Amino acid sequence: MLSPAHEAHNNVVDRGTGDPVLFLHGIGCNALTWEPQLQVLESSRRVIAIDARGHGGSPPAEGPMTLRDYADDVLAVMSDLGIERAPVVGLSMGGMVAMTMSLAAPERVSGLVLADTGAHANADMAANMKMAGAAAVEYGMRANVEQMTPMLFAAAALAENRPYIKEFQDQVATTDAHSFSVALGAIAELDLLDDLPRLDVPTLVLVGDEDQTLPSVFSEAIAAAVPGAELQVIDEAGHMSNLDQPEVFTDHLVRFLSRTGN
Repeated sequence: MLSPAHEAHNNVVDRGTGDPVLFLHGIGCNALTWEPQLQVLESSRRVIAIDARGHGGSPPAEGPMTLRDYADDVLAVMSDLGIERAPVVGLSMGGMVAMTMSLAAPERVSGLVLADTGAHANADMAANMKMAGAAAVEYGMRANVEQMTPMLFAAAALAENRPYIKEFQDQVATTDAHSFSVALGAIAELDLLDDLPRLDVPTLVLVGDEDQTLPSVFSEAIAAAVPGAELQVIDEAGHMSNLDQPEVFTDHLVRFLSRTGN
């Protein structure tokens, strides 16, 4: 459980009124990554998108962190905003943090939407995470995101050079490189799969059919492990499925929230 002494220092986008929904972005991104979904949901709900440490407007990570540390940050934000319980939508690293939250404080999470994420890092993945973190510190975030971009978006989006790709690159380029490396170190220790059968909340798992970063096998493993989880594959979408196919992604999200009463 979260220590009472833990205070939230994260930058937060907080819009709309009604039942709250929390949004957790992927590594290197920030709350603005969720803009297509926030614009739709804020007319009927209170939408809260949180910048992880060292991302967006949040202060940098000062030392090593675990996924539980990031989860505690989110729980602290909830407490500061007077939110006792809410559904959590997480993409990539955000999904890992959402699962960690739900396992650590199940009474605070009423539902999970886990997009393009994973629950276990094998040895190769862990080694790659650590190498990528070191490269980001050495060469900078602009070089890092330009190298990552072909792995993150659908082939059609890249071929058409859709505007949101440049917007995404500009967002990631502002991320603190050390904090990015710290977050990759946390992901390298990812080991949640065996604990997922303990989750007891409605869960929707989404994945882009062209996700090269965390291919559908990762989402399939999560959906198989979480009791009653629903898996939906989004066509013509890469790792950033909420940007490649925002309408389809949001339709799945709205349907899930309505159907589960969240």
